[in-house]
Amino acid sequence: MNRVEGSGHDIKLRLRVFVPASILSTQHSLEFKTLAVWQVLRAAAIFRAEVLVVYTTFDSKREDIDIFKKVVKYLLTPPYLRRILIPLEPELRRVGVIPPLALPLHSVSTNPEPAELRLGYIEKCPYAFIGLKKQCLVVGKCIEGVNLLKVISVKPLRCKLAKAREDVYLGPNVEFKNSLGEAVKEYCRDFLVVVSSRKGVTTKNDEVAEKLAMNDDICVLFGSPRYDPDELEKHMGGDLAKISEEVARSVIWLNTAPEQGVRSIRTTEATYITLSALVNIKYLLKAQYRRKAISRDREQYKPPTTYQQEGLASEGL
Repeated sequence: MNRVEGSGHDIKLRLRVFVPASILSTQHSLEFKTLAVWQVLRAAAIFRAEVLVVYTTFDSKREDIDIFKKVVKYLLTPPYLRRILIPLEPELRRVGVIPPLALPLHSVSTNPEPAELRLGYIEKCPYAFIGLKKQCLVVGKCIEGVNLLKVISVKPLRCKLAKAREDVYLGPNVEFKNSLGEAVKEYCRDFLVVVSSRKGVTTKNDEVAEKLAMNDDICVLFGSPRYDPDELEKHMGGDLAKISEEVARSVIWLNTAPEQGVRSIRTTEATYITLSALVNIKYLLKAQYRRKAISRDREQYKPPTTYQQEGLASEGL
């Protein structure tokens, strides 16, 4: 959840991002495919997307989907747990070329502090790997697997299972679906659906501002450099416009790069352009509505009359 902080009410922005697996088909080496996965996942993480859906298209390749899955798992696993959880596989031969995803809990100190939160791996209860030479004794309830843990004490080293918190972002939940239509039906019910399309309106459109102002739950659908999302769904036998209208609260077809100076925009580029535009529009709308509220409050305020002031004074107030 992406929270826009400030005076007045906060905006709790829930983002769900959809990209086609075929974005790897335009890359002709494992190195570039690996980098493309990092770029999309990094964009989703920067804007605190809660879900990243990778959907199959008519031109997706099975081997590219396998690369996507394995590189995503590698990136979302804290570096100190990779040796334990990530086996050596051919699809991961080029992960050394990509920068870290740099999620908050991926960088840990060798000197833990009480109340510190860490991602840990419990292979067998009651001990957990938390990035130290010594394993942490899990106190209380213990669940095997990767868990969010809270350090209770350092000497002795003890920890306990921690509840998920809004202010602790662990990265997007990545799901793989057989088609965009299937994914929209599952993840976009009662959401605002934003379709990134060269046929869409620009962010200056009044309808865009109005719909964004009224919706904090947003699905953002991306296509490939060659095909818009609706064209990809059409090749799979579906009607994206119809599906979106049926399940979504509202739909916007949006072009965030009008008058582009290149032949086509890569999906990896479009994710940064569009998500940045949407989040910044939400900030601007928040500021505008706050100014209007302040102005309205000032207009409604009526200073006390002289008679009222004298009455208050006589009562010693």
